[in-house]
Amino acid sequence: MADVVAALQYASHKLPVFPVHGVDEDGNCTCGSECSSPAKHPRTPNGLKDASTDTKVINEWWEKWPDSNIGLPTGSVSNWFVIDVDLKSGGLESWADLQDQHSSASDTLVSRTGGGGNHYVYQLNGHDIKNSANQLGQGIDIRSEGGYVVVSPSIHASQERYEWLGDLSDIKPVPDWVIEKLSTPKETEPSDPYRIPEIRNAPGWAERLETEGAKEGERNNAVVKLCGWYTRQNLSLEEIWDRITAFNRLSKPPLDARELRTAYLSGTRYWQQVVASGVEEAPDFREKLNTLVYTFPNLEPSPLEIQCDSPTRKGGRLETTLYVNMLTQVGRKRLIGPLSWTVTSTSHRDAIRRALRGASNAYQWDSIIQTLSALIDEHDRAGMEMVDLRDHMERPWSAFALEPFILDELPTTLFSFGGMGKSMIALAMMVSLNTGKEILPGIKPEPNHRGLYLDWESSAWEHGTRYKQLCKGAGVDPNEYPMLHLTMTRSLEISKFTLAHYISEHRISYLIIDSAAAAVGGDPNSPDDPLHMFEVLRELGLPTLIIAHQPKNAEGSSHPYGSVVWHNQSRGTFSIDRVQSPGSNTLQVAIINRKSNNSGLRKPMGFQFEFVDDAINVTSTELAKSEELSKHLTVIDQVIGVLADNKDEDGQLLPMTVIEICGKKPTLKGGSVSTKLYEYSKIGKSVRKATPEDHGYNPSDIQWVLLDNDQA
Repeated sequence: MADVVAALQYASHKLPVFPVHGVDEDGNCTCGSECSSPAKHPRTPNGLKDASTDTKVINEWWEKWPDSNIGLPTGSVSNWFVIDVDLKSGGLESWADLQDQHSSASDTLVSRTGGGGNHYVYQLNGHDIKNSANQLGQGIDIRSEGGYVVVSPSIHASQERYEWLGDLSDIKPVPDWVIEKLSTPKETEPSDPYRIPEIRNAPGWAERLETEGAKEGERNNAVVKLCGWYTRQNLSLEEIWDRITAFNRLSKPPLDARELRTAYLSGTRYWQQVVASGVEEAPDFREKLNTLVYTFPNLEPSPLEIQCDSPTRKGGRLETTLYVNMLTQVGRKRLIGPLSWTVTSTSHRDAIRRALRGASNAYQWDSIIQTLSALIDEHDRAGMEMVDLRDHMERPWSAFALEPFILDELPTTLFSFGGMGKSMIALAMMVSLNTGKEILPGIKPEPNHRGLYLDWESSAWEHGTRYKQLCKGAGVDPNEYPMLHLTMTRSLEISKFTLAHYISEHRISYLIIDSAAAAVGGDPNSPDDPLHMFEVLRELGLPTLIIAHQPKNAEGSSHPYGSVVWHNQSRGTFSIDRVQSPGSNTLQVAIINRKSNNSGLRKPMGFQFEFVDDAINVTSTELAKSEELSKHLTVIDQVIGVLADNKDEDGQLLPMTVIEICGKKPTLKGGSVSTKLYEYSKIGKSVRKATPEDHGYNPSDIQWVLLDNDQA
């Protein structure tokens, strides 16, 4: 392991670092599994993307994981370019050959790795060089943009330390001959998030996945493929799940529980459809929204990917729209599309074949179209999967992304009149989820989230400024965390395929919609248009916070503006009230829970936003002490607030009569106050009658005080 002092020393040289797993005394990786990269893989959710020079962040990491090794990202973020010469793969021999040809090969800072190899560190200086393997020679890897290395004094799985042979001032610019060799054109990996991990299924692919796992960008597809492999072996669903979870533990990094289950269910469902359809040689498959994507990996001259958009059955006719792409080593190439296709029509099938042959004669389109017809029809017939609720009694992840505001997979609506601070509160929630920090006091986020702010009302500049202010107020570096914003001009329904692409590409785990009326793209007062929007949210399957407006002249309304659908379809709704004096830099807000499907209504919450020195400081506030906002509390909570604030000059609590309580809070009615005081005192909760032992007791009146534990 490497101590925090070393990590901070790198940071002092403006070199960002992040914690990676170390090894225990027996040489096992601290991740606890038989991983393929012991003592080398990241501990943080986003790996090298989390790298930081912030001393506070680094100290927190090593306080949490003191046995960590140190990872340092290569590329433009550090200006490091590293040649990794591996001992076991013939790298030393290859490097010796290069040294014979180029005398400057080793003229820079060198790190002796714990595995017996060497890292040669150079200055990248703006050169566009990607990571690669064996391009300079057998056993020689390149660590540049998007890569990282483990650095001294980390401990290798061999239990030997990484060691610098020199100091950081010895780093030289990357030699011209290296740039020239690495600039030779070669096949590159596609940039699309659905990159082709394995264009042709090589022999032993399943065994390789079972022993090595898969890397990021390939894991979901690998799960679906393995589900097919196991289905063909007649394994039970339980056995398939056990093997899929074992595969996932080996992947780098593993899928989270929710994403793994989604891929597993998609995979098992698809391969059950394959068996039912009678298709012998089934293509690979994935589904995004209601688009079916079939990949034929073994075709010549190039594999094909065929997208079938929104298959819909109308009067017995199954219709879809086709897009056919060739998959090359440099990415996708559109062959033909869009093509409208009635899957169940024989004559239309012939027309599709003619169109495809016109685009290319190199493929056996009869067989491909027959396979697609059978699979699309079976997918439509299968419909939604029925489940046994006994399998869903204990959720393997939290019911909330941000309790109580943002539910897992389900929509929540936050509404008020204009100018109440809805967008700022929503942005504060987003900062909290993205950073894992408690921005709204008492509201703890679930870790490992990344949101997307869908904005129909404002601009990226306005939200970017406010985001920086919130981060500054919370002591968070705004540059450390991605905060994704998308300016919207069309309805959510029209934009859903674009959103699905962004969600997959950027691993979005929740959405904020600002605001409801614009997102619906129709009449918010009609039931149909909002229902369509909620259907899209169900398809996207992400936790969503919807910002909505409040009906005019409807102060205190428990429903957002528009159709009752907004209230009924939201699993939780919250309204906002605020207090801010003219010219004041302080805003107090109350957030009131109007609906909660998963639990009882939460008590109103109070927060204060203070705008100072280009920062927004967020603190909690007691609503009972606010003349205007306390009205949102229950009668007994308002009474408790009055009793708690009634003190003499020495700070001792004094008993009060019902009349005195109502005098402090004129909106309270004496009858309601008396009823609640007797009701709560009878069950021994919160309040009791005053006794002669109480300071300030008056025997001629019935007085009330807080219970001793409440006073404390």
